Amino acid sequence: MEPILTPEEVEALVELYRSGLGLDGGPTVVDFDLVGGDHLIRRVAPVLDSVREDLAAILQKFLSFHLGIPVEVEVLPGDIVPFAALAASFTRPAYIGILELGDGGKGLLDISGDLFYLAVERSLGGQSFDTLPSRPPTHMEQKIGYRLMERVVEALNDVWGSVVDQEIRVLGMEFWPEKLAVIEPDDFVLRHECRIKIGERLMYMAVVFPAATLEPVRKLLERSVSGDAPIRVSTFKKIINQLKGADVELTVQLGKVRTTLGQLRDLKPGDIMRLDTSHGDRLPVKISGKTKFRGLPTVSRGNFAVTITEIVAK
Repeated sequence: MEPILTPEEVEALVELYRSGLGLDGGPTVVDFDLVGGDHLIRRVAPVLDSVREDLAAILQKFLSFHLGIPVEVEVLPGDIVPFAALAASFTRPAYIGILELGDGGKGLLDISGDLFYLAVERSLGGQSFDTLPSRPPTHMEQKIGYRLMERVVEALNDVWGSVVDQEIRVLGMEFWPEKLAVIEPDDFVLRHECRIKIGERLMYMAVVFPAATLEPVRKLLERSVSGDAPIRVSTFKKIINQLKGADVELTVQLGKVRTTLGQLRDLKPGDIMRLDTSHGDRLPVKISGKTKFRGLPTVSRGNFAVTITEIVAK
């Protein structure tokens, strides 16, 4: 046998393990697609993991505000699982939002029943609930739950928008997992769980995206940490909005004068220093020492002011 196995030899060994021939109690062979969903998700999961702390912070702020009670949130690292195994773990009824990413990729938002009904009770003026209903939510409860999911998705867009310029939307809700038709059972999915602690009670919500949804944005995810990726429109707008609230100090220069050290030493109260500007001259308005505007001096509400007459540079 050659040091490197031929394709035929590899296939023969795989068939041997599958058949269990001569391997009583031996290991079970599992197909692993190196270019398929599992491999794809493992490449993009670390990028989405990089914003976990930001997501936890914004979800904690959002839930505390809308539920009206202190909330602690922890976003766990992404978990890669076959969807069939995940679907088997869903409760009946489940509380699942159907998501759309970008131009059509689908995903899920799984919310625990206790968090769902806590949001319902708080919205209706209650404080908590005793037991989870075994029935699907009423029409009113569905509307409140749908609004909760929309607000969670707003938080996701705010954070994940820094690495993926694709908007997530809520398309609908499903309460019976067997009716979910947006993800194939044999697909690998990336599941990000958010653990939510309210008092001594632990709840959760989880975002689920299959490989088919992440494939179109894979290059965006990989480029987002490469250092040479262009700033996306959503990220740029977010930066601009943040800069709009920054404090900036403007200085209006009334004029200048040159003098000697002797004259400066002899200055006393009541002395007049003649500046190089005349009445009616436009005064420079500076930011960080650079002239950005010019204007005329005036008075506004008892304070000295300046009327902008020219924009020097933007």
